[in-house]
Amino acid sequence: VLEFQDNSTDGDTAPSVTVTVRVPAWTKAHHVKCEVSGGRLLLRVETLPPEKQTVVDAELFQAVDDHSWAIEDHKGARVLTLELDKAAGVVGHVRWLSLTR
Repeated sequence: VLEFQDNSTDGDTAPSVTVTVRVPAWTKAHHVKCEVSGGRLLLRVETLPPEKQTVVDAELFQAVDDHSWAIEDHKGARVLTLELDKAAGVVGHVRWLSLTR
């Protein structure tokens, strides 16, 4: 299950977007492929069922400058968290309405 959140609040546009994906308990970093390039995001998790391994392969809603991800245990579940830093030119101006176009 993929969840997307623009970290903005009313009147304040946040500099980042957070994506979380519930993954199987045995998922490790080497099971994840995360590439952000040319405005596209490719996120694959090998421990998911074959038809669901490609979580995202699409053009992002807006440009990003950087990204980081981690796998953590959260509230009894294993979760992959991807943090996307909005491009400097759009921080403070654009609230993401969706993750991809």
